Amino acid sequence: MPDPLPPVAIILPLRRANATSERCVAACLALDYPNLRLILACENPEGMSWDDPRVTTLATGPMTIAGRRNRALEAAPEAAWYAFLDSDAFPRQDWLTRGVQAFRRLPGHVWAVGGPNLPPPDQPWSARVVGWASQSFLVSGLRGYRKRHGPGRFSQDLPTCNLIVSGPVLRELGGFCEELVGGEDQDLCNRILSRGGRIYFDGEVVVYHEDRPLLLPFLLQRLFMGHVGVLPILRRHPRLRNLYMLAPLALVLVLLGGVLGALAEPDWIPAVATLWGSFFALCLLQAARWAPPRAIPLTTVALAVGCLAPGLGTLLAILGLRLDLRSRNRNDWLDPTREPRSKSG
Repeated sequence: MPDPLPPVAIILPLRRANATSERCVAACLALDYPNLRLILACENPEGMSWDDPRVTTLATGPMTIAGRRNRALEAAPEAAWYAFLDSDAFPRQDWLTRGVQAFRRLPGHVWAVGGPNLPPPDQPWSARVVGWASQSFLVSGLRGYRKRHGPGRFSQDLPTCNLIVSGPVLRELGGFCEELVGGEDQDLCNRILSRGGRIYFDGEVVVYHEDRPLLLPFLLQRLFMGHVGVLPILRRHPRLRNLYMLAPLALVLVLLGGVLGALAEPDWIPAVATLWGSFFALCLLQAARWAPPRAIPLTTVALAVGCLAPGLGTLLAILGLRLDLRSRNRNDWLDPTREPRSKSG
């Protein structure tokens, strides 16, 4: 007789229900894994009602995403694994089954498993170009493999839009750091590695993750990533493996320094023009690699924005300039006119 499948708690933090989060909830309830519980940690759950005994809704009030996830952890202390999603993502039907299978075949020191967060096939064109750009090292660094199907591999970190973590380990680690406005998933992965655990990327543990449309939503997302997700992580985990996070800042400083130098010394203008031209040429080459021909121009823009905006966000944080951090958590950017359809019992 096969071993019974252990309980898994799917944790979904969100500010309020809308059509995007509804899609995620519906996909979770359609998973082929029989022993699951879905916990919605919602800032404002007014009007949310799901006629399914597997769904628990928590009213968290305003707090960080890490705080909402921790309230959900407290509501499911019996889970063998915790599976994390973002409200603008939705899992493939075999997501949990594949994740549990990966845990069972991997060594015991693998404490977290995740997989690719792929662009949904029905995305609008302005979001599809961002999806293509996100496969490039200019946007994702050496972690572009997380945006496409690929072979399994050990990873330094995986995002909580697609992450399954051992229940006992996560409870021992104390959950997420609630002080962090962003980068709480990187913080958790760093703590896993520091304790001797491993993180595994499985190409078949698939989640579909909506991309922010070009231009303003994507620009704001990338700005906030650099503003809240770089310096706090480096302060908490000053390790060599995390220095890659400063690469966008270094690029912004070089490009802006060139412009300032050209303003002070006109003889520098040809060299600075060559510097900027080389950057945009690299963006164009990467766009030609990842995007279809007719999408190359917009993908080039997305690559430039995705590469430079995090560095600019980090620079603003160093200068002490604040950004509206709440808007980074909105998932109604796809279609603000769509209203949630409540599921009443």
